[in-house]
Amino acid sequence: MLITKKVAIFILVCILSFSAVLAVNAEARKKVFDWAIEVFEKFSIFINIDEDNNSIDLTSLKINYIPTGFKLVDIHKGHNMLIYNYLADSNEEFDMKLFTSSGENKSYYDTEGVEIEEIIFKGSQAYIWQTNEITYLIWYQDGVECHILGNLDKDEILKVAESISK
Repeated sequence: MLITKKVAIFILVCILSFSAVLAVNAEARKKVFDWAIEVFEKFSIFINIDEDNNSIDLTSLKINYIPTGFKLVDIHKGHNMLIYNYLADSNEEFDMKLFTSSGENKSYYDTEGVEIEEIIFKGSQAYIWQTNEITYLIWYQDGVECHILGNLDKDEILKVAESISK
């Protein structure tokens, strides 16, 4: 019984120490979470390595085609991101997300049980898939990581993406 208590105390001290390290060390926390996502394949990781994209103006990319009935309802701006939210009267929606950052940029999506189609789109590798009624498209254009996701079919998502230009 004494040995069991000592083992339990040791395990508890290890768990608390590990938790404390994760709470104060952002680099260790990132490594642990990256490891967990890579090992447990519920998520797919899409990586963009771009050495010199700090000078890119995300607002320089324009969407030249919006599906009928959709209106721009919100714009979210961040240091390295720009997100356009579109909504239709039928409560369908789609988002256009633009990202840029120095170094390595990772995007995580829940892709458990879906078939991801890899295509060449606008001269770069692109990924398209559908979960429930949401279609996703990710590609790189002019040094910007572009994501479109919403209640649109594959052809309509590609049509919106094809219309994006500087």
